[in-house]
Amino acid sequence: VDLHIDQGEIVGLVGENGAGKSTIMNVLSGVVGDWTGQVHLNGQSIAPRSNHEAVLLGIGRVYQESSLVPTLSVFENMFLSHEDHFRKLKVFVYSRGMIAAARDMLRNFELDLDVRREAGSFDLATRQTIEIAKACLLTELLGTSKPLVLLDEPTSALTREEIQVLFEQLRLMRKRASFLFVSHRLSEVLDICNRIYALKDGKIVAELDSMEANESELHKLMVGRKRDRDYYREDKQVWAMGEPLLKTMGLGKSGRFADVSLTIRPGEILGIGGVLDSGKEEIGRVLAGVDQWDNGEVVFGNNVVSVQRFREVARKAIGYVPRERDAEGIILYMSVAWNLTLASLERVAGPFRVFLDLRKERELVSRFVDMLGIKTSSATALAYQLSGGNQQKVVMAKWLSGQPDLLILDNPTRGMDAGAKEEIYALLRGLSADGMAILLITDELLELIGMSSRILIMKDGHLVAEVGAPVGKKPEERELVACMV
Repeated sequence: VDLHIDQGEIVGLVGENGAGKSTIMNVLSGVVGDWTGQVHLNGQSIAPRSNHEAVLLGIGRVYQESSLVPTLSVFENMFLSHEDHFRKLKVFVYSRGMIAAARDMLRNFELDLDVRREAGSFDLATRQTIEIAKACLLTELLGTSKPLVLLDEPTSALTREEIQVLFEQLRLMRKRASFLFVSHRLSEVLDICNRIYALKDGKIVAELDSMEANESELHKLMVGRKRDRDYYREDKQVWAMGEPLLKTMGLGKSGRFADVSLTIRPGEILGIGGVLDSGKEEIGRVLAGVDQWDNGEVVFGNNVVSVQRFREVARKAIGYVPRERDAEGIILYMSVAWNLTLASLERVAGPFRVFLDLRKERELVSRFVDMLGIKTSSATALAYQLSGGNQQKVVMAKWLSGQPDLLILDNPTRGMDAGAKEEIYALLRGLSADGMAILLITDELLELIGMSSRILIMKDGHLVAEVGAPVGKKPEERELVACMV
């Protein structure tokens, strides 16, 4: 990757999920230390190995999720972990000095705020502006006159009016800083950026002047790879025609998604796509019984299921492989056997359903280890000792051992190599042929297209399109991307 950002520029970086945008930002901000090549800032060669070191060098970063502590004041947030610059006698923190410095710095950006107020008392757009100003000002405080600020999806949670306010502030800040701006909203990138880099599969494929580019051109640059039909076993795809297993009408969860109506039938692989924070992950969590919905109705089988009863239904009939495997899918310091049987303990219970029947457990574990090709030294090996791909197979086996009617998968092949992915695709085709309904939520467009028979597209918390994906008439990536962004 070769790119440059001039003083006072706002440079855009676009690409589909997984293209490498966040990795580039992680390298520049010192979050990732293992990389090759050269980085120059203000004519000096740098190699930040931590975020703290990057800030000292003059690189600030604003993350998609707010990093301000809501119960601390604005001035305390601005100088958090840099209080030594305001100590008296190396003991006491000089609050008056911090307040005065924060006021002066914000006024340089034409921000007139009461810096003594708690950060959480301001609206989201103002908090986002404070974070950007903080990223600029900290580098100035530390002696860098020309900071670089990395903006990672800074508008994802803002309204249209709030975005315009933020952009006005960014244009003012260009006098004192330069910016690398990442967003899935291509219209915003074209609006605020001077130049744009398009990233695909970890490589820069184009550099464009934003005045001469358009959304259609960016769509084409972001996608356009060849799909291997055999890789996704497309010839094994099932076209489900029976009665729906699950149906939602006007489903909504406050602040996450709204008015989602969908159906999924036995034997069908229904795909859901969308950029990050589009609401697709939250739909999976609600339908898996992890979170509750606020509005709408859910029908499972032929029964309308209340919010209060749905978790019980989900426990018996729905399996869920979450996006964050280590946090929610697997217990790393428990054995493969324990992890695999957690969702089906009644199947390995002994007399009186009090103790485990170890013979039943061994048989069940052996069956699913063989079925999914889990590579482990033994069933008693701790889960952390397995590779990431084999850990993911254990998570899938855990739910499959309970024989669910519906399997919800959130990025099921994340972190797997090509061979492991192919094994999972073959398994999903077999489960579909046996009548299991599968809801596939994924960031990978080729996976979404190749595995799904129908595709739902989420954007800003709303279901905006349904695209058919029958064998021989699969949609193009650019068609889906156009709906997503």
